[in-house]
Amino acid sequence: MDSMLRGREVSVHSVQRLKLTVRLVNVVAIVGVGAAIVWFGYAAADASGAQMAAASAMFAAFVSGWAGAFAAIKAKLKSGEATQA
Repeated sequence: MDSMLRGREVSVHSVQRLKLTVRLVNVVAIVGVGAAIVWFGYAAADASGAQMAAASAMFAAFVSGWAGAFAAIKAKLKSGEATQA
């Protein structure tokens, strides 16, 4: 019985860490996307096509990275919650 409780505590701890990781990934993505938008605005004001393309690529990289990380973490969370039930 005691070993089952300890195993459950570890699972709860790992779920909490994954939820914290989701929050951290969200914050980093929001800051990165915001920086890309500001950069794109300055590039558009200067009419610099190369800078606008680079800012767009940065935006795409942050969004795709966020989507991949979010999907992977959510899948781990669902499997962790399924094992707790």
